[in-house]
Amino acid sequence: MKRKPPKLRNLKPRTPDAAVVALIKKMRPGFSKSCPVSFYFYFPAKDAAMKSTDELRNKGFEVEVALSAGSPQYLCLASKNMVPETTELVNLRESMVDLAFKYGGNYDGWEAAIDYDEDNRENEI
Repeated sequence: MKRKPPKLRNLKPRTPDAAVVALIKKMRPGFSKSCPVSFYFYFPAKDAAMKSTDELRNKGFEVEVALSAGSPQYLCLASKNMVPETTELVNLRESMVDLAFKYGGNYDGWEAAIDYDEDNRENEI
């Protein structure tokens, strides 16, 4: 008697990135299109935020720095068109956390703008 492989959809994601990608796949089965993905960093000083921009641009990101709303910190927003895939996002998280730490800031995660229905409305996850 052949054993059936476990149903992966019943396994809980082990990382925050895997959880978000699982949600995207649940909302859009078969989703594999490139879409805008934004990565959020917060730094205590503008100088620190600006130092991180060169490294992010060298990795192909478009980068904006602005004073964070309601906070004395500076937001560094790095964006890139890519397919949100677990492996790449987990690897990116590691380098993003290291970059934020290097300049005394925090990495706060990412979001993806996906077209999720026939009306071409965008939904950010």
